[in-house]
This record gives sequence, structure tokens and C-alpha cells, in this order.
Amino acid sequence: MNAALLQGQPTLRYLPERIWYDRQSVVDEIARVLELWPHFLP
Repeated sequence: MNAALLQGQPTLRYLPERIWYDRQSVVDEIARVLELWPHFLP
């Protein structure tokens, strides 16, 4: 994870419980990261 951050790549980690029970907030966070780092999109 740290190596990716040092290369400028956002790295997100989620516990399975958060994905299961709070899925929308996970999706919202991922969308926000993609807005902040648009150069990672193909």
C-alpha cells in the first residue's frame, strides 16, 4: 500500500463489513478519489 502511495497511486482499503453494511459510502469514497485523481482513468 505505501509503495503505491509513494508512486502517486491512491490506495483504498475497506473491511468486508463496511462494504456489506455501508456500501453506498464506499462507492461515494471511490467516486471522490477518482475525481481527485482523474489521470488514473484509462
